[in-house]
Amino acid sequence: MMCPRSCSLRWILALLTCAVVVPAAGEVVTPGMSLASIDYLGQPAFRISHLRPDGGGSGLVVALSPPAPQIQVTPLTWTPAWPTAWYQASYELPFDAAAVATMTPFSNNWGDPESSITVDAVTTFYIASWAGNDYGSGQPIVGPDDYYVWGSFRVTSEGGVSNLALIDSAITKVGIYVGTTVAVPEPSAHLLGAAAAGVLAAWRGGRRSVRRRRCQG
Repeated sequence: MMCPRSCSLRWILALLTCAVVVPAAGEVVTPGMSLASIDYLGQPAFRISHLRPDGGGSGLVVALSPPAPQIQVTPLTWTPAWPTAWYQASYELPFDAAAVATMTPFSNNWGDPESSITVDAVTTFYIASWAGNDYGSGQPIVGPDDYYVWGSFRVTSEGGVSNLALIDSAITKVGIYVGTTVAVPEPSAHLLGAAAAGVLAAWRGGRRSVRRRRCQG
């Protein structure tokens, strides 16, 4: 007959494991960005915009340097409706609140210094964007209802003019791995996973102690 301790352990592990495999809160939606070629103050430019599932959104207008092995993407203006920051990102970067707290944006819409980013011509590059919902004392507040977006882009040349192409994009809450449609797990899922591992380790240690006592007896 199976002992009550084994039954209890199996129930605990089952509950913790089920919680771990629950996907992140936000459903991943594609596309997450849109791109339009525009004229900005007499110069060719491109507007990159969020496609938020809640209907909100904001955009960034950029200009490109002339065709060369490396091209500068320069912010010109932005839409100020929601707090938004734009980052140059790498493939499979876990882009979430922790990343926003440590990364430096090349553009945002609350007035911090902006800078150009340099990309290789005809090579795919990634822009990640944090789309917030609230300001506090003039600065944005990261919250559970914010969106995390990525877009993959490529610069091409036609007639001596640089053109920007949007290849793919996705958006979700909580966080997302750049270049994929995989959401970053919520912090609670990580904690539950660690708890499950701890329970299992403690149980195995207990069983080893029982075996040693039996052998000694």
